[in-house]
Amino acid sequence: MAGHRRNGTARLELEKETRVAKPNYQFEKRKKDLERKKKQDEKRQRKAEKAAAKARGEVVDDDPVETEEDDSEEDGETPS
Repeated sequence: MAGHRRNGTARLELEKETRVAKPNYQFEKRKKDLERKKKQDEKRQRKAEKAAAKARGEVVDDDPVETEEDDSEEDGETPS
């Protein structure tokens, strides 16, 4: 019976050596959740700043991104 134990132990050691690391899904999920929360907090902060600016009576630009048409009009070119 001692021979069986040795083979069993050898088999376990071989399995340990050939195992491939499993992906850590909990880490990935937590990372994704933290990124989502950060993005939501940034959005909430922008909305709060926008609401505060409106309360102070300041003009708020809803779309701060310039388009190509806006750039070409500033240069004196006509948009095509």
